[in-house]
Amino acid sequence: MRLFIGLSIILILFLIFGIYTTNCTLVLINEMRAELAEIKEQINDENWSTVQQNIAKLEKRWNKIQDQWDFYILHQEIESVEMLIARLVSYVSSKDKVTGLAELSALDMQLSHIYRKEIFNMQNVF
Repeated sequence: MRLFIGLSIILILFLIFGIYTTNCTLVLINEMRAELAEIKEQINDENWSTVQQNIAKLEKRWNKIQDQWDFYILHQEIESVEMLIARLVSYVSSKDKVTGLAELSALDMQLSHIYRKEIFNMQNVF
């Protein structure tokens, strides 16, 4: 009986930790995607100094998030986000509106993909 109670407690703690981690990940992704929408508007307005400042903030935030995500998200997806951010920084610094918007959309799509993979639903379970 003690074994059953002990295993039940461990299972419950594991599930709580999993739910908490997933929720935090989804909140961070939603916040980053909202920042990307703001940056997109600024690129369309060609407000390059503000765009560069916001991308620098996004890059710093990503570096903090990446350290957390390294434990439970595939490294290929993390590297893909890193590459997209690096290219976005390069295009924005050269004030290339069209390619910058394309990279921004690709980054948004990659974050959306991570969101769909991490959200709890029956398709991800089976």
